[in-house]
Amino acid sequence: MGSTLTVDNIVGATTAANITMPAAMKSTGTPIQVVYAIIQTHPQYGSTSYVATDVQVAITPKFSDSKFLIEGVYSTGTNAGTNNSHDCCAGINIRDSINPAGANAAIVTDNASGAGSSRTGGFMLMPSTAQVAQVTTYWVHQIPLVFLYTPSYQNTNARTFGFLIKNGSASQGSTQNMTDSNIDDRRDIRGSSTIKVTEIAG
Repeated sequence: MGSTLTVDNIVGATTAANITMPAAMKSTGTPIQVVYAIIQTHPQYGSTSYVATDVQVAITPKFSDSKFLIEGVYSTGTNAGTNNSHDCCAGINIRDSINPAGANAAIVTDNASGAGSSRTGGFMLMPSTAQVAQVTTYWVHQIPLVFLYTPSYQNTNARTFGFLIKNGSASQGSTQNMTDSNIDDRRDIRGSSTIKVTEIAG
C-alpha cells in the first residue's frame, strides 16, 4: 500500500537557498528560481561592437538542463560629449559570461543589417532621433528585452547574464539611464535599467 506525504512548506536548515530539489519533483516549464537587479549608474558607450554594460545579474542554476527567461528594460539617452550625438542609434543584446564564444558575445541573433555597410542591425534597438534633434535634450529611451534562452553548453556553473550595447557610429555615443542634457532642470530625468532571469525547468 502506498503512502502520501502532504506538507504546506519545506524550509531549509538556515535559508531557503539551501534546499535541493530532487529532479523527480521538477516539472518541465515550471519556474525554479528568480534573480533580479536594478541598475541606476550612468556609464557612456561609443563602441560599434558589442560591449558589456553593468546591467547584469548572477545566477547559479539548480539543474543542468534548464532554460532561462531573460527579461528587462534598458534605459539610455544619447551622449552630449560627442559630436552630433542626436544621430546616435544603438543595438542592444544579451550576454552569458560562460558562453564558449566569449563572455561578451551576443547570445541572440541580430536582425540582418540589410543592404549597405552603414546600417545597424540588432536584437533590440535604440533608434536615432536625428530628424527631431531637440528631443535628445530631455529624452531617455526605455527598451524592453525578453528572450527565452536554452544554452547549448548546459551545466550548473555560476554565470552572469547582462545586457550588451553597440553604437551605430564611434563618434556618436550613448549614456545609460540619463538624458543628453544632464542639467538641473525640472524637465530633465534619469531612469533605471532592470534585468530579471528566471530559471525554468527543462
